[in-house]
Amino acid sequence: MKNRYESSEVFTAYATMDAGYYMLQQLLLKLNKPRSPIESAVDKACGYNENIEIAKEAIVILKDIIEAKAIAEVDDTGDVQMLNNLQNFITNN
Repeated sequence: MKNRYESSEVFTAYATMDAGYYMLQQLLLKLNKPRSPIESAVDKACGYNENIEIAKEAIVILKDIIEAKAIAEVDDTGDVQMLNNLQNFITNN
């Protein structure tokens, strides 16, 4: 935060960033959760890929974070890199 007189729009941007990073952390926990062999077999039979679905959710969240960082004038190079990596992951799978 630059100073205490920033607008409410900037405060909202910081709240969006915090919430976005929290949601990304929750997606990571979901991704690392162990799965039973039955769940894996059902997903494979149905053609469901949880990694791609989580990546799609993360892309939406990252876009919101990047937009919020633009409002707050914060460096977003790491977020843009992660967004590009996730988009490449989806297109390659």
